[in-house]
Amino acid sequence: GEDAVRRGIPSHLPEVADFFVRWRDQDEGILRLVVPGPDGKFAFRLLDPSVLSRSVFEGIHASILMSGTLFPAEMYADLLGIATRRRVLRTYASPFPRENRLLLVSPHVTTLFVKRGKEMHDAIAREIGGIAAAVPGNLAAFFPSYELLGEAHRRLRAARVPKQILVERPQWSKTQRDGALEALRLARADGGGALLLGVQGGSLSEGVDYHDNLLAAVIVVGLPLCPPSVEGEALRDYYARKFGFAKGHDYAVVYPAVNRLLQAAGRAIRSERDRAAIVLLEGRILEPRYARCLPPDFVPARSERAASEASRFLAPSR
Repeated sequence: GEDAVRRGIPSHLPEVADFFVRWRDQDEGILRLVVPGPDGKFAFRLLDPSVLSRSVFEGIHASILMSGTLFPAEMYADLLGIATRRRVLRTYASPFPRENRLLLVSPHVTTLFVKRGKEMHDAIAREIGGIAAAVPGNLAAFFPSYELLGEAHRRLRAARVPKQILVERPQWSKTQRDGALEALRLARADGGGALLLGVQGGSLSEGVDYHDNLLAAVIVVGLPLCPPSVEGEALRDYYARKFGFAKGHDYAVVYPAVNRLLQAAGRAIRSERDRAAIVLLEGRILEPRYARCLPPDFVPARSERAASEASRFLAPSR
């Protein structure tokens, strides 16, 4: 306190005081959160990015915003507070050859909470194991959570899948991520290939480029809808008030999950020369409420035999 100030030790009390003064403000786009526990926290969460971004876009002549996977453009324009009169929205199909990608969905598996259990975990592991055995080279499977990853890993290990299994751990460092990529390169060089297990929304499913067709296949398990939380409910309620119930639900719940799925699926093909199979293990993707949220050039075909179809697609041409 005062003794520290007299001795010239920097104090953070002004920042703490400012934090609690702001805590009393009634900004609707900001959530005030008290997190209980041994290391209890007071936190602000920005629900509405346009609180900060709107003035930026209003103050510039023009800007170009682009992404290879984030969809739809209208949602991001709405969330950033870009005035309708200043928008020019465009969506383009992938420039990569369509014949280089096999896109399938397995309709009989799901990570829907009420259907989870031993039988469904067994079915998911069987699908992954079958594809891993049928596909030459490396493949990756991305899950909605580490819990579901663990359920599959235990079963795949017990089933003695004929590939080295690499497992992502929470809070991996860059060195560990680079190590996983090097392990994939070595496994491909050895001829057997490896199976990488990771999570959707994690660094291996979004922040890593698998150059030189390092993955012959990507399996996306489930739909990574966020579990119920105070923050999630506040975001959905806020967007419903701002954009209407239907659009608010899509913006807060559906599109973020679909975009994480798209990011994971996009790890397979990184150039016009890459060729890969993408298999979605989630029957809900075929339902209209989710299918309508997919980009026009990302329409998976229903498949009862994903492993054999992937094997035929990736077989060397004669």
